[in-house]
Amino acid sequence: MKIKCDENEKISLAKLNEKFRDAMLKRLLEKLEHGWEGWENKKEMKRFGGGLTERIIRNALEGDWVDVANLAMFAWNLEG
Repeated sequence: MKIKCDENEKISLAKLNEKFRDAMLKRLLEKLEHGWEGWENKKEMKRFGGGLTERIIRNALEGDWVDVANLAMFAWNLEG
């Protein structure tokens, strides 16, 4: 069953996604400048991966949704 979507809502959702994506990238680049690297090395990330869930939970409890999203992205990348 296909639900008809309001075009204004689609536009608003796209703008929200862009704003959040920009915040994620800004934080990733800040972390990179502070020495956090290696995300593209899946073997290294898998070794660290056990801690991803705990870090996601900790950041969620702290209300840091940008770090939650970035860490979730890394976890998602490990699956693919």
